[in-house]
Amino acid sequence: MQFNKAGTSDGRHRLTHVEIIDTADLNRFAQLNVTADAQVVGEFTQPHFWSDNISLIGSTLSNNLIPLKSLTEANARLTLSSDWNVSSLNPFVGIQNAVTRAPQNISLETAIKAYTINGAYVMRQENEVGSIEVGKLVDFVVLDRDIFTIPPTELNQTKVVLTVFNGSEIYKR
Repeated sequence: MQFNKAGTSDGRHRLTHVEIIDTADLNRFAQLNVTADAQVVGEFTQPHFWSDNISLIGSTLSNNLIPLKSLTEANARLTLSSDWNVSSLNPFVGIQNAVTRAPQNISLETAIKAYTINGAYVMRQENEVGSIEVGKLVDFVVLDRDIFTIPPTELNQTKVVLTVFNGSEIYKR
């Protein structure tokens, strides 16, 4: 109720470090138009570490840490970020972890959107960046492989071979 009184209809709110979420709250992200910002680059965020938390938060929450799939199924807007300097800045590590972290894994397309257009939305820049469309800034990278055809466990080995920013080549390998 207080959120409705204090908020505006065009708010771009987000919660960062969405690691432990009660299942009763999953639908609230979409209902309140709040973006869920998660960090899955660090190895410690992977499922084989989850059992370490059972004694602290119980098995239900521990077995669903950083619930990317559940958030996506609840129609939450999801962004992924690095959590630098705790973990790598490399987005391909985060994308790999996001698509391989069963049971809370998401599709490659969803992970890419979480790093691109959804991030642009949170920054109120979705009309300028975040996707390749007529009328937007010419910002893109060319990769050394087709990430849609390689095994998901090799995504972290992806390298950028060309970066174009605002229409200008700024990096070439």
